[in-house]
Amino acid sequence: MRQLTSRFAAGRINRVVLFTDGDNNAGGDDHAGSEQSGRPAANPEPTLDQAVSALQAAADPRRPVQLIVIASDPGADFAALQRLAGATGGHAYLTPDADDLFDIYVNTLTGG
Repeated sequence: MRQLTSRFAAGRINRVVLFTDGDNNAGGDDHAGSEQSGRPAANPEPTLDQAVSALQAAADPRRPVQLIVIASDPGADFAALQRLAGATGGHAYLTPDADDLFDIYVNTLTGG
C-alpha cells in the first residue's frame, strides 16, 4: 500500500488486489515444527486492529489507494477482511467459486 501510494497516478485506478484463502494463520504448515523446540512459535504478524490502524495511518486522502481483498475459502473470516479493505475505502469479496472471479476482476478494474 505504501509503495503504490508513493507512486500514485492521478486519473488511474490505484488499487492493491490481495488474493487470500482468508485463514488467519502464520503461513499454514510452513511453520510446522516450531512447537517441537519447546518454545512457542513467534508471530511477527500484526493483529487485525494493528493492521487496520496501520492501513488508516498510511492513507493519504490526496493519493487514495484502495485495498481489494478476494478470499477463496468459504470459511474465511469475511468480517475481518472487510475491516482491512474498508480501512482504505476498498472492498472485500468472498468467492469460493472460481467462476465469480471474472466478475470481481472486471468490477475491480473498472472502478466499481
